[in-house]
Amino acid sequence: ADWATAWVVRVSDGHIIAAADWPSVDPNNVDGTASEDRGARSFSEPFEPGSIFKSFTFAALLDAGVTSPGEQLVVPGRLPTIASYSITDAWAHGDLRLTSTGVLMRSSNIGTSILSLRLSAQQRHDYLERFGIGQTTAVDFLGESSGRLRSADSIDGHGTLTQMFGQGVTATSAQIASAYQALANGGVRLPLTLVTGCEHGDGTVTHLPETEGVRAVSEQAASTTIAMLESVATDSSIASLVSIPGYRVAAKTGTAEVAEGGRYTDERIISVAGVAPADDPQFVVVVTYGKPDTMKTSATAAPTFRSIMTQVLKTFRVEPSTQPAPRLPITW
Repeated sequence: ADWATAWVVRVSDGHIIAAADWPSVDPNNVDGTASEDRGARSFSEPFEPGSIFKSFTFAALLDAGVTSPGEQLVVPGRLPTIASYSITDAWAHGDLRLTSTGVLMRSSNIGTSILSLRLSAQQRHDYLERFGIGQTTAVDFLGESSGRLRSADSIDGHGTLTQMFGQGVTATSAQIASAYQALANGGVRLPLTLVTGCEHGDGTVTHLPETEGVRAVSEQAASTTIAMLESVATDSSIASLVSIPGYRVAAKTGTAEVAEGGRYTDERIISVAGVAPADDPQFVVVVTYGKPDTMKTSATAAPTFRSIMTQVLKTFRVEPSTQPAPRLPITW
């Protein structure tokens, strides 16, 4: 890939345990590093995230009370929007009989859009904003970008739906990790913390981080979304690539098209974002690869996600799960 990022965030306080960018600058040979690789890509380079965004959409839908995990839907092969535009899925299909959980697990753009139409354009915008999209994080890192979230009055009837599955909207790796922290933290997004404070010689501590959180969705909506995301680790085609023995894992994949010159190309940005243990969320891990050369599906990022999450659970001696995953219905 041309670049990659990986993040680990502690759920309880929003502390950044690890943030890795590749390529990164060699401090012993700064001039030998390309200018675009000298900063912190995780903070400064937003991208269209694709389907890892759907976790926030479904949390919003559940919070608004317009769907439930077992709602039965018929998902067609195409959804017309405005003019000649329409929304399709990554694979061709006829009518699919999916539950809302199945729409999320199978990552259907069409199903997500059908459900999103139950929210007003303003509601869609406001929910994403509460998850921290379109604004810089509390870290306020040098050169940090706020990404792009279009307002309800500046977006058309097509774009307002594509934003809900991560297209036509941009976010940084930092923002994605922060939003997943909110999901894992019962719906409360805590300020990301990079520096815990500065202790002076006289014992006083300054530069303490912000601690006031923002409620993105209700606790029930957040926990239900996590339960739905567990289906990726139990029933999806990549379940064996993200599951960790002894621990319940909630995860979402994303394969985003890269826009260049006003059109989408065959380049991709692939991601896996998730939480473990799903029954008692402790850590968020987000892995993203930019423009991979050969394997261009999100399954490629899954082994890295599992490797990092496994090491985190070991390092912090997180107790294994004691109850099995709920195995919510996917089809009907």
